[in-house]
Amino acid sequence: MGRMGREAEVHLSRQSEVQTQRIMNRGQLRDKIESRQHVIGTMMTECYSAGVPRVLADAGFDFMIIDQEHGQYDIEAVHRLCVASRRFGLAPIVRVPDTQYHLISRPLDAGALGLMIPRVESREQAEEAVSCAYFPPVGRRGSAMRPILTDYEPTGVADYLPMANSEIVIIAQIESTAALDNLDEILSVDGIHVALIGPNDLCISHGIPGQFSSQELMDSIDAVVAACERHGRCAALHGATLELLGECANRGMRMLTYSSDSGLLGMGARDAVPNVRQLWG
Repeated sequence: MGRMGREAEVHLSRQSEVQTQRIMNRGQLRDKIESRQHVIGTMMTECYSAGVPRVLADAGFDFMIIDQEHGQYDIEAVHRLCVASRRFGLAPIVRVPDTQYHLISRPLDAGALGLMIPRVESREQAEEAVSCAYFPPVGRRGSAMRPILTDYEPTGVADYLPMANSEIVIIAQIESTAALDNLDEILSVDGIHVALIGPNDLCISHGIPGQFSSQELMDSIDAVVAACERHGRCAALHGATLELLGECANRGMRMLTYSSDSGLLGMGARDAVPNVRQLWG
């Protein structure tokens, strides 16, 4: 074999390694969840730069949640952030505004590897989310085969559909007392992987807004953890303080979402400014 032949062989080998790594990256969050590992993420609410996923990945985050419910992200911004996130091995999840087909399918077509479904309160809502998010035979999601879905690697539709169904993570957000009453029904739906408490809305539903150390919230955390154990799901919470997340970890939660892009930036800035000012004595 000549020099050109050897170089071509090395190039093909490297391409194969890159493709294998990308496939591993695409499914690694679900693999970690199903193998009961601890995973950490944050919420994207303000930042649009494709550099932010790189920073989060370098810091050690496992996933980021792009907030389309309360954030200002359109589908183009979701696509840009998903492309960057997947490139750096950070799983992009999108919190959709509601349980509707087009709101669920479009972020997945834009490259999301998971979805957070807000205000899930019934088995029917959970079933609808799964139906919209999964390709047949699990659900009814239409196949578009956009390049981002395979990280721009040529893949046949027959190979891609089961692979995509095996990678996706669906998070049911538990935000009301009605959701707590129906936990077993919600978590019995195949295709739901995580029950994530939204403490703001859940405390409001309990009639105790902002009381994140209340017994009512602690009891709710225990109830979600117990229900997840019964159904083989992962219990989670999105919190703004280490104190609350510490309670969650101690009570058995394995998936923690800490703060947000603006929250982390604010914490860093508040630490930095006084430290710089003291340099003048």
